[in-house]
Order: sequence, then C-alpha cells, then structure tokens
Amino acid sequence: MGKVTVQHDQRGIALMAALFMVLAVSLLGMTALHLAAQEIDSVTALRDEAAGRHLAEAGADLVIGWMHTPSTIPSPELREALRKRAGTIKTGASFFDAEGRSQFKGTPDQPDMIVDARRPQEDAVLNGREYGWFRSLEKVGRVTEFKIYAPTQPDLLCSVEVAAEGAHRVSDTPQRVRVQLAALPMPPLRSAVRTGNIVSVGTTASSVLAHWGDIQVVENATVQGWKEVPSRLDAAPVNGQSYREVPLREDRWYQLRVGGVITVLQSDSQYPSYPQNVSDRQLPIPGLDLDTWSYTTLKRLAKTHGTYYVVDGEGRLHKDAVSSNEPGSTLDDIMSSRAVGEHRGLVFVDTLDQQPPRLDNLATLSLETAYAEGIFVVNAHVTWHPRASGTSLSVLSPPTGDTATLGTRLPVQLTNVHLNGVLYVAGNLKVDESARLYGAVLNEGSLTTTGLGLEVWFNYDFRNGSYRGLPLVYVAPGSWRTV
Repeated sequence: MGKVTVQHDQRGIALMAALFMVLAVSLLGMTALHLAAQEIDSVTALRDEAAGRHLAEAGADLVIGWMHTPSTIPSPELREALRKRAGTIKTGASFFDAEGRSQFKGTPDQPDMIVDARRPQEDAVLNGREYGWFRSLEKVGRVTEFKIYAPTQPDLLCSVEVAAEGAHRVSDTPQRVRVQLAALPMPPLRSAVRTGNIVSVGTTASSVLAHWGDIQVVENATVQGWKEVPSRLDAAPVNGQSYREVPLREDRWYQLRVGGVITVLQSDSQYPSYPQNVSDRQLPIPGLDLDTWSYTTLKRLAKTHGTYYVVDGEGRLHKDAVSSNEPGSTLDDIMSSRAVGEHRGLVFVDTLDQQPPRLDNLATLSLETAYAEGIFVVNAHVTWHPRASGTSLSVLSPPTGDTATLGTRLPVQLTNVHLNGVLYVAGNLKVDESARLYGAVLNEGSLTTTGLGLEVWFNYDFRNGSYRGLPLVYVAPGSWRTV
C-alpha cells in the first residue's frame, strides 16, 4: 500500500510541475507578445515622429527655395509676404531696415503668414495631390500648419514653424518644429563695371565695354571717341552680340558715370558733345552711388560659406594658411572650371599680411584660365590674359518691361565667355588682348586694357544680392527646436 501512495504522490507532483511549466511558458509568451506589440507601437510612433520632423524640415527648405527664386512662390499673397521690403537706392532691396531689424514682425499667435489644414481650402494648399506644397510627401504624412513670423534673435531673419503628423497618426498631437532662418549679408552689385580709373593702351582706348548695366569710374576715364561709347536706347535689341559685331553700339541700360574727367582721344564732328548717358565730374557733387565690398565682411563669409586662401611671398596660394609642406596653388588652379556648372562659390584670396589692402601688402598674380565660374575676391594686383576663346552660356537679360518678373527676362546666348560671376580685385587689374565676362567686375585701382580689352554683360540678379553658389537665406546653426 505504501508503494502505491508514493507513486500517486510522485505523479501529482509531476502534473503540478507540468502545469506550472505550461503556465510559465504561457505567461512568457503573453509577455513577449505584449512587449512586441509595445515595440511595434513604439517603432511606429518613432517613425511618425521622424516623418513629422522630415515634413517640418521640408517646410523650412520650401521657404528657403522661395526666397532664392521668388518666381516659384505659388500665390500673390505669399509673394508679397516674402518680398524684400526695406533697403535704399545704395544698398538695394533688403529683408532688414536701416537699424538691422527684420521685416518679419509677427508672433507664434499672430504670425506674418499662416496656412492651417483645419480649413479645407488651406489643407488642399498644403497637402493636395495635384497642387499641394507637400504633395510629394503624401506617403510620409501631412502638414497640419505652416507659419512664418519674427525671429527669436534680433540678427536673424524669421522663424518658420511647421506642424506635421506621420501617415499612421499614432499620436493626437502633431510633431511641431521651429527653425530660424538667417540671411547672408552679401552686398548687392548694381554696375557691370566699377573701377578706380580706366587707362587704356594703344588704338582702342575705349575697350572697357558693358551691356545691360553701368560703368562707374571713381577717378578718370579715357575713351577713343564718342562713337565707341554705346548709346542708351529703349528700343535697342537685346541679344548676345558683341559691340564689335554690330554697326551701331546701343544698349537699353548702359550709362558711363565718372567721378573725375573723361579724356576723348579723337574728336568727331558727328559727336560734338557728351552723349546723354555719359557724365563726368560727379565727385564730390552730386556723387556716385558706389557698391562697396567690405574686406572684413567678405573674409568672414569666405571662411564660413566659401573658400579662403593665403598668398605667400612667391605668389602661391594656400588654403586657410601658408604651409611649408605644400607647394601651393596658382590663381588659375583655384578659379578654373572645366565646364559650365562647375561653380567655385565664394573664393577669397587674402593680402600678403592678412590685413586690409594697402599699397604695400598686395601680391601680383596672373590669371589665364579659359573659363571660371564663381565669386572671386582677389586682394592683389591681377593680370588677366585668357588663353582660350571661352565658353558659351545661356543667360537671362534684365527685365525688358516695367516689372522684374521672370516672364519679362529674355533668354540670350552668349559666346566666348571667360568668367561667369564676379571678379573683384583690390589692386590694379590689367586685361591683355580680350576677355568676356557675364556678371560684374570691380577693382579699386586702375583698370588697364590692351588689344580688344574687356566686355561685360551684367547679371541682373546681383542687384538683389543673389549670387549663385552662395545661399541668400540659410538655416541658422543650432536653431532647430521642437515646440
């Protein structure tokens, strides 16, 4: 009898142990399923949160794109809200007033501009499949609110706040992100050529020529004869032809303004007096509205948004600092572009002692590249002798009507262009033989030409401080905030 009792007890213990094992495994399985479900919810929430942030970032990118290309702004009201309002004749249009205050004055509760998806019409503006601003991100999520208002720091441009939710909408609260935008303080350019004085050599003394803009000379200028100077005529053709290819030199925008005197080498009975678009003795009264490029400002911008070079005593250029371990580069090396579109951005070449330009701290550099694209600030004397015929460019003329909209700018094909952008020379600039440029030329010393000289087609975008290769507006570092 005792053996049978022991066996039953052992079987009961085994059964209970098995039941406990099943219960434990079931509890573990249920816990694992619960944790897995929580993990799935957590991953989905994180994915939606990331999607919301990406949509918010897209909102900031959208505003940056609009400010760089106003013609793409989709509505007149928005175009008016983002238009540069302040500025002077001298500085050009600006987002800031004379005291440096941003034109955006709104608050988060009363922004300068708001689009709210709770209103069906505005939801279509934000997320509509056909014309919505964020339609390409439909599978990621949707934007629920879009605002622009004043910056939180006085030196910045504006705040862009975007509320967005991911496609799964696991949270009732949209992801809301605010970012601050800053404007790059690049000075505008309003003249095709601005120079200290023009000194030409040989029989083609008026061989500094400009299309679509002015020539401003601080001191004196020499011209061969008045027939060599383009006339300003509202009905002048707008094309890419050189003045040397046409019988009459005419342009819709050209003016020659000289602070000192103009010397005319050859008189002509057909041109007994100054043309109406030519004036001299402008300094000190009434004065010249000269575009000023600050050494300190441009140097700082090059170090943060461009490329900075130091020149050694042998005229070799070194990135950031002179190094005895590297031979250095030539001006051709740092400026040359192999094809249209290879833009160098802002390139700054400093003086010999890295101090503001003086007569005794400027190197003498040579430029021979066939084609260059960029904004080149060269604190030196430069001799420019292009070694090839240049490159063809498709460009837009200045506005031909009363407005500055894209539709009034005509497509023009230019040929034999050697530089596309800005060439700023702190010292003397000597152009040997022939050079063509689309953009603008500035130099503080003498501009000397030989042979066919220099011919410039002005880039109208420079009047608004918009330069390819440099951001007009950018995200201020460290300004992303979840709100």
